[in-house]
Amino acid sequence: MEVWLMYLNNLPGDELEAIPVEVPGLKKALTIEEIFKKSEKERRLYELREKAIRDEISMVAGAKAEGVRESIIRFVRKRFKSVSGELQAKIKQITDIEALERLYDELLDAETPEQAAEIVSRM
Repeated sequence: MEVWLMYLNNLPGDELEAIPVEVPGLKKALTIEEIFKKSEKERRLYELREKAIRDEISMVAGAKAEGVRESIIRFVRKRFKSVSGELQAKIKQITDIEALERLYDELLDAETPEQAAEIVSRM
């Protein structure tokens, strides 16, 4: 996107408007370019909105991962009647939601606590 912005900065207004916005990412680049042409206050407000959006996405992803981790621990506790502190700690270290979902799927096949520990240690 930075390449587009450098190129767009060198175009006169009429030529800028003639560029087709169907090019992937170009519409967003043009929107950002327009914002940066505005005042310092408007640019700062835009940056704050973008940061708030990224923060919310991150917060939701973290909450989802925490819920999956707790569900995995609860599942292992229910299935094997106990969960060692070491196993819980290993599960809590996994932050990637896709890895947690794979872990849950693999734990469904574990028949012993030792197998469950082996599956978790592979993650």
